[in-house]
Amino acid sequence: MRSGVKGDSMEPEFRDGDIIIVNPFPFWEQLKMQAEDGKLRETDCANTEGMFRIIQSIPSPKAEPFKRWLAKVGYERVQEIENPELATKRTRMLCGDSLAPCGRGLG
Repeated sequence: MRSGVKGDSMEPEFRDGDIIIVNPFPFWEQLKMQAEDGKLRETDCANTEGMFRIIQSIPSPKAEPFKRWLAKVGYERVQEIENPELATKRTRMLCGDSLAPCGRGLG
């Protein structure tokens, strides 16, 4: 079993009873990215879902307003899936009735 210390090339293994969990955080991985000195370095990266999960796991009162906002926006998007007219109304509110892209974020 590897230590999981930064710099290990193998993913750490964790034991949960008789089950070996190879990657307990499937939402993030290390990718080689070019550093300022031009060298490729392994860098922790995550996709959008992974970033949201990381943010949700932060046990800080300073993160709470952002977590509440994420929950509100997520709830609104679920409502829009159930009733697509809500998404149309939100788009019209943000962009007007123009058919041209408004260029504003819809979040």
